[in-house]
Amino acid sequence: MRGEMFIWIKLRVGNGASCRFWIDNWSPLGSLKDYFAASSSSRQGISLDSTLADLHRSGNRLSKRLILLCWQSVIYSLWRERNQRLHSQRYQSADSIISSLNRLVNDRLLSFRPSSPALSSSLMQLWLLTE
Repeated sequence: MRGEMFIWIKLRVGNGASCRFWIDNWSPLGSLKDYFAASSSSRQGISLDSTLADLHRSGNRLSKRLILLCWQSVIYSLWRERNQRLHSQRYQSADSIISSLNRLVNDRLLSFRPSSPALSSSLMQLWLLTE
């Protein structure tokens, strides 16, 4: 019964200090941990107990930049999956979404190379460490 009730409980994000990124029901898809594979938290470089506020203030500049990129990629992927389900009746598996999310982050990091090779290399190394 808990699972059935959980989908009706939405969390107000506010400043994000009490809203856990993976576990709490703040997104339209519910708990991101349940929606994506359980291992995706380490794959995206975001720990399981991180709050939205933690993502905003954690780490050094490089980590913040990578976390922001991961955050934007997750939001974009959720939006794209939602639209595909609503308008095309096409559904992707969690593994497929994670694979495309990984590809999206890799491609974006590689796109920094022409303008800033050092930044691209540093971010890519940090990203590969989180896999």
